[in-house]
Amino acid sequence: MGIRKSHRIASVAFGAALVAGSTLYSAPAHAAVVTTPVTLACQADWPFDGIVFTTSQTITSNTPTSVQRRATFTGTGTSAPYTVPTEVSGAPITELRDFTLSLQFSGPASVTGASLSGGSNIGSGVPTVTTTTNSVTLKVPGPLTAGTTVTMPQIRINATAANTTGTVQMKVKGTSYTDPGLRVTAVVPFDPDPIVAPSGCYPSPSPVLASIAVT
Repeated sequence: MGIRKSHRIASVAFGAALVAGSTLYSAPAHAAVVTTPVTLACQADWPFDGIVFTTSQTITSNTPTSVQRRATFTGTGTSAPYTVPTEVSGAPITELRDFTLSLQFSGPASVTGASLSGGSNIGSGVPTVTTTTNSVTLKVPGPLTAGTTVTMPQIRINATAANTTGTVQMKVKGTSYTDPGLRVTAVVPFDPDPIVAPSGCYPSPSPVLASIAVT
């Protein structure tokens, strides 16, 4: 298994998971649409070698430019459909599974809840979203069958601004291979047993995906 194979597996997985998890603040007025490229440093845990590589994805956010102190606000994000590959550099893929993407929030606001809706061809596993006061984690167990066109669920977040002014920012979580913001697993058929290849990725550098002023 080479670097190129691992890179393309993780790139497809990231494209599905990260855009699906582009959790966005929104408001009835004064919204801003921002498109941000994100590069992630990744490490694949292959049975024969540890592969390091980079992958990238562009995230479009639709956010309010500002909210008032102590105001509540919500946001949504969706991903475009994509086709799960049947092979990577000549190596067949049977499925992708176990997407786990975490976003982190900083500044004067707290996440109060999140929910999911929709999605198609995402397998028999039930997607979930969990929150803390400063993070949101999307999990899509799959399996996502090779050759199918997948639409990830829409995610909606509720948040409350603090009673102080400042700037709320959203980023992909993670600072190292051992502290990844994205985890994903590819399954490659192999005799006698399939290869299960997890990868961990973190943003490098870590751009701001959304920025909201609390006034």
